[in-house]
Amino acid sequence: MSNFSTFSPLAGGTPGTAPDVFVASTPDTLAQITTSGYLNDKAGKVKNNDIIFINYLDTSVFPLGETALFGEFQVAVSGSTISLNAFSSGSSPGSSFFASVLVHYSSLMLGLLLNHLVQRLTKDYI
Repeated sequence: MSNFSTFSPLAGGTPGTAPDVFVASTPDTLAQITTSGYLNDKAGKVKNNDIIFINYLDTSVFPLGETALFGEFQVAVSGSTISLNAFSSGSSPGSSFFASVLVHYSSLMLGLLLNHLVQRLTKDYI
């Protein structure tokens, strides 16, 4: 059974087939959170291929995360057993999948903003 201090969806939305993303923290070890059936108590809240960003080994009181390790995990459902598979663990968020997605998204948004500004400037000075 999971032992999360915090467990929250990253963004709200309508349940569907696309993976949901959650953030969580726990004092548990990597070996504990990757044990088969660790998420059985989250049945109905998580589904296969959901992604959970977890601060684990989090023994701090406030602010959370001072002593934690960061990991990205994919939910794996097999029958009634719900487990976590690690994408990466014990790393800083800077080397993570999430950070890569954030960088690409930021680049896209910056490109769109610059395109909009160029169009505005061109329109105003032509």
